[in-house]
Amino acid sequence: MLPTVSAESKPYHKWTYRDIQTLPSDQQTEWRKVCETELNILKEQNIYEYVDVPKGHKVINNCWVFDVKPNDCKCAHLVAKGFSPVVRFETVRLMLALASLENWHIEGLNVRSAY
Repeated sequence: MLPTVSAESKPYHKWTYRDIQTLPSDQQTEWRKVCETELNILKEQNIYEYVDVPKGHKVINNCWVFDVKPNDCKCAHLVAKGFSPVVRFETVRLMLALASLENWHIEGLNVRSAY
């Protein structure tokens, strides 16, 4: 059996759905609500639809990625295994270099469920 997970004992990026299931029931309820919110956002944006798997094709596995932001906001993201919707570090470096050369103004922002 897995040990109880807390923010102090295990960093968020190592959390699995099984780890969340070992938390006290009130915390599990919080995380389930966060997961439901993520699923509702994906459904509203028509990101997925239920279909029968065609013969000869495989289903893409998925997993939950859990995050606790510095302001204690809980985030859960359902991601396809083998697909990471993040920017490459090289792209960030290129944009910073261009901004420096062209005297561009750079700002940061957080986009919730950008698809």
